[in-house]
Amino acid sequence: KRLDGHSRNVGAIAVSPDGESLLVCSQEETVREWSLGTATELRRYEGHDMQAQSAAYSRDGVFVATSSNGGDIRIYRRPARRLVHDISLGVKSRAEAVLLADGSLVAASSTGGLWAGPPGGLGILASWPTSAFGVDLATDGAIAIASFGGTQVFVYDVKRRQALGELKGHQPL
Repeated sequence: KRLDGHSRNVGAIAVSPDGESLLVCSQEETVREWSLGTATELRRYEGHDMQAQSAAYSRDGVFVATSSNGGDIRIYRRPARRLVHDISLGVKSRAEAVLLADGSLVAASSTGGLWAGPPGGLGILASWPTSAFGVDLATDGAIAIASFGGTQVFVYDVKRRQALGELKGHQPL
């Protein structure tokens, strides 16, 4: 099925935990949520001042996080699309977000670092001089993983706020 409606290029996508809907990020500064069964737009998440970079569902599907190239993260409660948190990382660069089931823990990567913690109290977990390409959290939120620099993947203990190690063996293309 074809999802019509975006007026500019689309990028990152995320499938809901129940497999029934899809988040699609766009250069038009929005994230749209689509029904995979009917190919209709369910809701639109707006408010970023730059290109929507990433989107994620909480593992229980109750929350949605969106982020932009402007370094901001917005967390919404579904299905009402109610804005719960509007977070600025303080840097104008790419951001990504990942949520736990209750929407309480966020990991965000951007040029400059990895932040983790509750949305109202994000703290720097690690810093680096190059762009991060991806971030994810263990189901319980205890471990954060970030990839950056083309070949580097680091594992962090969120509670202790320390690096656990680097996954080695990746080769540049």
